Amino acid sequence: MIKLIIDNTRRSGNFFDNINNYNMIVKEYEIKTTEDIKDIIKNNDNFIISDNSNDLSNIESISTLKYNYINEDTLSDFINPIYEKIFNKCRNTMFKLTKEQFTHYLDFCNKHKSCLRDTKTGLHKFGTIGGGISLIYKINYNAEELLPFVNFVKCYACETEKELNNNDEINLNIDDIDNLYNDYLKYYGNKFDKIEFYRFMEIYNEHKEPLIIKFMGTGLGNIITVQTKDYIYDITNVDCW
Repeated sequence: MIKLIIDNTRRSGNFFDNINNYNMIVKEYEIKTTEDIKDIIKNNDNFIISDNSNDLSNIESISTLKYNYINEDTLSDFINPIYEKIFNKCRNTMFKLTKEQFTHYLDFCNKHKSCLRDTKTGLHKFGTIGGGISLIYKINYNAEELLPFVNFVKCYACETEKELNNNDEINLNIDDIDNLYNDYLKYYGNKFDKIEFYRFMEIYNEHKEPLIIKFMGTGLGNIITVQTKDYIYDITNVDCW
């Protein structure tokens, strides 16, 4: 017998984001064949399979939906020169904002401060430091070696989203913008490690559609999710935490 666990508590978002989402639950199934598993998980990628059977010939192909088949033990099997070239050339700059983009980001945050506060209680709506506004990285599939990400900032209170570019002129009244940007460069941490990069490239090449990449900070590191049209995949390499 095979035990299948659908664990929707693993989706992106913290406790306060998910507390009112009644779909964030865990379900367990006892499965006789792997064909039964396919029917259950066809619209769900957050699953775990517990091996209680000697006949699991199809399990490997099914579990690729979660992309965690790329890990420290298997990474060497997926290495290829094209991916290595992209990773080595782009890893440190792939998600980094220019000074102009960073300035626009600060301007957006200043303009949306009032969105994040409850007008009656004065409390922060999202309950976390920095919560409610995030950087979003979008990419269209283009089958090219370079990965041209476009940077956006989004306020989740009013659902406003703005592209961060180098063209718009703003007059941001911050005297120490140079120091702020230098601190950003010093502590900037939105990066893939190699395992996360290879997991991302699997999604990029298998789905062949626009993707959205999000980094959510925790005390240990970033949780990295990749959103396709139908799924949100957690590609975080927690083995290095």
